[in-house]
Amino acid sequence: MWMLYLNPVTANAENSAPVARAETREALESFVESEMANEGYRDGSWYKTFKQGSPLEMYNSPTENPWYLCFVDIGTLKSWTERAVADWNNMLTEIPPV
Repeated sequence: MWMLYLNPVTANAENSAPVARAETREALESFVESEMANEGYRDGSWYKTFKQGSPLEMYNSPTENPWYLCFVDIGTLKSWTERAVADWNNMLTEIPPV
């Protein structure tokens, strides 16, 4: 599973948040490209790069940051489950039973 992290036009760049998910990075990249406006525009005091009405409208474009920071492979349900089981087992070995 891949997540797209963007920062809102109304916040600092450090405040990125997950805004979309897809099975592949390519699907997310395609989604971002399809939502881009033909050219950037000013909307009140905000400079926007996504189409008006787009679910990404209020976010800065990842082209303003390195793309690799915006697309994150979060793994699979299986990998998350295996990690949770390993964490559980580690916790049990670290705490003595009574």
